[in-house]
Amino acid sequence: MSHIGSISFKASTTIPAYRIVTMLSATADTVQFAKATTDCFIGITQDTVLDTGLAIPVACYGIAKLYFNDSCASGALVGTDTSGRGIAFTAVSTGSYCIGTLVGPKVENTGTIANVLVNPFQINLA
Repeated sequence: MSHIGSISFKASTTIPAYRIVTMLSATADTVQFAKATTDCFIGITQDTVLDTGLAIPVACYGIAKLYFNDSCASGALVGTDTSGRGIAFTAVSTGSYCIGTLVGPKVENTGTIANVLVNPFQINLA
């Protein structure tokens, strides 16, 4: 699978690799863990950053590895838990966001790192 280059942002705190992130409000170029499907996802971290304000590479498009916290079917839409880990997407309200699609084999175990086609978008239930 191909890899497309990452974009560098500042980390708002310690952020491990392979987590879904969103922009931190009112702070330029800074990302934080996505905490709910109502957060507007921008991508998946590609490295671990241990200190606030340091650069963290984020895959905003293409295929990226994501740490999963639950099972997910191959080809399914992917959302986040409360700490940026991948889970099967479930639209819970109008304005729910999805990070993309699981393109590798199904995920059966917590802690699995799998390939996701990063294509953030919003789903409206109305």
